[in-house]
Amino acid sequence: MCNEMQLDNVVADAISIDVLNADLLSHVFSHCAAQDLQYIPFVCRKWASVLSGPSSVWQLVAVDLAKGLMADNTSSQVMVKQWFQQRGSAVQTLQVSEGDASTLSTFLCNVLPDVRPALRHLALYHVTLPSHDIHLLSSLYKLQTLELSISLTDRAWQNHLSPLTQLTALRNLEIEVYL
Repeated sequence: MCNEMQLDNVVADAISIDVLNADLLSHVFSHCAAQDLQYIPFVCRKWASVLSGPSSVWQLVAVDLAKGLMADNTSSQVMVKQWFQQRGSAVQTLQVSEGDASTLSTFLCNVLPDVRPALRHLALYHVTLPSHDIHLLSSLYKLQTLELSISLTDRAWQNHLSPLTQLTALRNLEIEVYL
């Protein structure tokens, strides 16, 4: 009887997760592993709603282009574009890795307009960046950190870096070039 009474008190004092607002849920979800985030929307409509738009969960986004996200088929490119249209305004750090020139150009053209308002840190790792596409980065007016580990398609790559001088908020620039 005594144990049953204590259990009733614990249950009565428990708080339902339903009372958590979207900001608190976003904070909780931001501590989840990336591979677990894909399952959260299936728990309930409220959780799906929290993850469907901009939230603190999407402050850091890592994209491995070698995984076929920007495959040559239009449907995958449309899906990526829609994802960033819905959530891009929350992305403060974008890490992109393992892409050839065509894939990276397509990705940047599709994504940069949507992440531009909030993006502070951009890292391009082991990608091929056509020197004529460096100008795409110059529109990131709030960018503070730019890390490039890139293969350029032009041996005179230094001549193409001038658009980066337009990044007035830039505080840290790291470039590793392999030809």
